[in-house]
Amino acid sequence: MIFKELTINDRHTDTTKLTQGIFTGGAGTLEGPAFSTASISSSNVAYFYTLQEGSGSTAVERLDVAWGHKYGSGSSATTYANASKAIYRQWANLILDSNSSQNQDPSFTFKSIFSGSEDVTVDNTPDSVYILSVKQDTTKDRLDQRWSIVLSGSRTNLGGAADHPTGSSLHLTNYTASLYEDQSTVGGYYKVISGSAGVPSSITNETTCYGHFYPELSAIVFDADRLSGSLNGDAAFVTEGGGAGHDHTGLGLNVGLTPDLSTDGTADNAGKLVHALTGTRSILGDASSASGSTGGSITMRSEEDINQTTYYCRMWHNEFNISSNPSFLESGSELGDIDTNFIGNPTVYATAIGLHNSDGDLIAVAKLSEPQKKNFNTELTVAAKIDG
Repeated sequence: MIFKELTINDRHTDTTKLTQGIFTGGAGTLEGPAFSTASISSSNVAYFYTLQEGSGSTAVERLDVAWGHKYGSGSSATTYANASKAIYRQWANLILDSNSSQNQDPSFTFKSIFSGSEDVTVDNTPDSVYILSVKQDTTKDRLDQRWSIVLSGSRTNLGGAADHPTGSSLHLTNYTASLYEDQSTVGGYYKVISGSAGVPSSITNETTCYGHFYPELSAIVFDADRLSGSLNGDAAFVTEGGGAGHDHTGLGLNVGLTPDLSTDGTADNAGKLVHALTGTRSILGDASSASGSTGGSITMRSEEDINQTTYYCRMWHNEFNISSNPSFLESGSELGDIDTNFIGNPTVYATAIGLHNSDGDLIAVAKLSEPQKKNFNTELTVAAKIDG
């Protein structure tokens, strides 16, 4: 058997990006009420939730929602002490550059966009962040850039019904115009702004950055200060509901994202984001909307790289002109002599190309549509394409 080693110049890989909705049946959008929260241990409640598509035995886990505080506020000072600090540090250590000037005390900093470019003069370094992370088995290789999230709640917390514009919503997407890599160790990030499907609502002289989207992690880190500035509600709204942090019945006017920084164990800040994602306008008291109409929603697609490598198997005029086929040998020869008809200018017909690994193991066979003539006067190139 004759082998010819393929070099880097003999192969070429094309990558096609395949996108698909992350929800059942390839659906790209799921309305808030279609989510439910998965059962988790009591130690995680109020700091971490898993959102499922559907409920019961057929539910599928899709998203994780968390809230972190740099100094541990908003978590019990005794039971599970500093849980919010642990969450903040976990994500900061995962994402932020350990070699930066903040390596001893990493902090998330969110810079606004000025006339389409990053404005280094207008930034915010909040003490707390909301985190939304999509399950990896849901997103394939990564999350597609052009996602949309709608959060529902109330914009003021002045105490009375007349002061709460309920049914308010915040539409968020990522700013696809620029990929930023400073601070990040996970392949860069996009800024989260007001808009939909990767298209900003508008790019003014100063466009607010609500967070960072990390496509390789399929995760979004939100600036809690700026989210609560748009949907603040009341700090302790959870106490008006079922008290479980994910029962949005009866939350009324107070649904919002203003962090509760109490340390007595009653704060449920992760639950606030869950409520904003899963609530409905009718629950939030929006008399102008139809009963049961949807408030929060998520539109997301997964992105998968489909690779196809083409191997160019080149047979020059002086190569592969000898066949192992018995018809190539002289009939009755005990020494394996070549048939006299093939001496001088032997002719063979290639029907297949075998691709072998470095150990000589056959890993793929490319079948030709018809036999190809090969001798010392001809050359042959076969392009063998392999997916994966």
